[in-house]
Amino acid sequence: MEKRRRRRRKPARVAREQYGLTVEIDGIQHTNAPAVIADALRQNDLTNGRSVVLRLPVLGLRSEPTRFLAQVRNALPSLGWQPPGAASVEA
Repeated sequence: MEKRRRRRRKPARVAREQYGLTVEIDGIQHTNAPAVIADALRQNDLTNGRSVVLRLPVLGLRSEPTRFLAQVRNALPSLGWQPPGAASVEA
């Protein structure tokens, strides 16, 4: 029987440069020491660059999906995003 190699995946990231929001979805592999350090350095660089970083652990998405996704939904309007079809307000 052929042994399957486990493919290492990069963290799932959705970066919205236009709005300055980065959403990181962290799997269990993000609990080992090298990943914790790399994640902290990346988050600090993004924050220093004025990006809002939201972290969503996969376990959290499974146990509290409504709360975690509400945080993403609540962050977007404060960063200037408007849902499609929303009236644009001109000052």
